[in-house]
Amino acid sequence: MTQRRSKHGKVMRGDAAASACVAEGEGVKLPGVGEVSTLVVRTIDNKGRECSEGGQAVVVQALAGGVPVEFAADKLILTRISAKDRDDGRYDVEYVVEGTCELRLVLE
Repeated sequence: MTQRRSKHGKVMRGDAAASACVAEGEGVKLPGVGEVSTLVVRTIDNKGRECSEGGQAVVVQALAGGVPVEFAADKLILTRISAKDRDDGRYDVEYVVEGTCELRLVLE
């Protein structure tokens, strides 16, 4: 489905504005090294309305000094990364950090 609005005014897939989206849950706080962290991404359009459909790709990136990295000291920084589309504009994200890094969520 590629339409951007339904006849009922719902915000459809493709309308999400990455800068307006919100990440919520324990995984937003400082995660424990080696522990599973979870969060929920709520997609929101550029007018502040929550999206009602999924279909976007949510990517978790590890950053060091603002630059995406995969390894530090020969060790993978992020493991067990998954993002599940709830098909309602929300995404369940699960990840494990194995070292010190910043996290960035990218909406594609």
